[in-house]
Amino acid sequence: MASDGYLITPQAFTDRMNILVYGDPGSGKTYLAGTAQDSPLMADVHVFNIDGGMMTLAQRGDIHATDIRSVEDLERELHALAAGDGKYATTRTVVIDNVTELQTLTLEGITADNYAGRRKKDRTYSIDEVYLEDYGLAGKRIARILRGFRDLPMHVIYIAHRKDRTRPGTNVLEESKPNLTEKLSNSVMGMMDDVWYLYTADEQVPEGEGFRTETHRYMLTQPMNNFAAKTRGSAFAEAIGPVVRDPNLAQLMDTYQSVSSHE
Repeated sequence: MASDGYLITPQAFTDRMNILVYGDPGSGKTYLAGTAQDSPLMADVHVFNIDGGMMTLAQRGDIHATDIRSVEDLERELHALAAGDGKYATTRTVVIDNVTELQTLTLEGITADNYAGRRKKDRTYSIDEVYLEDYGLAGKRIARILRGFRDLPMHVIYIAHRKDRTRPGTNVLEESKPNLTEKLSNSVMGMMDDVWYLYTADEQVPEGEGFRTETHRYMLTQPMNNFAAKTRGSAFAEAIGPVVRDPNLAQLMDTYQSVSSHE
């Protein structure tokens, strides 16, 4: 039976955020996701660890995680969250780290499932061979699972690596986006409210009679120089600006709540 519905206002959506953060390894994506724990509105954070790079969060000591070794593992946790499993009673934010590795896991599962049949038809078939149809099947399954997480009544953060497309025969960047198949990348970016690109850059800071180098994180929140990015909500986008220096999700959540309540 359909619900009675609700009035569509900015306030109806200020209770949760769904974000896709992508960037190079080491750019601070996992660290950024962990800063959600510093927000009373986003804690507790639970990370579904596919990437294995939890050392950054381990140093905090206040974030729970579940290791994911197959797409079935992740789907099982999605069902537990949707059913209100008690182990997630205090969870307000879920993080999938990361969806690029999830795609790899899913493809490995599909090729393993099909290995016997394919080997029977072709004795030269290797389990490392991925058929075009495998990508389509993996993409559909991942999109369905990620859509399920996005629709949970909580904050959702997806992390992905970056993939560049250059002009043929040159090093000219034509597009930078999450490292997934083209169709899946577009699907995941489309389903999320915010798609942000994270990177690091060095700055020369005056010190005494010379300079010292400081490394800072920067986050694109709007498309720029062929990097895919977006921020939903004109007031929020204007408040945080196109580039955020040393981003922190607790601070961004405060800004999000503030501007949304005045729209």
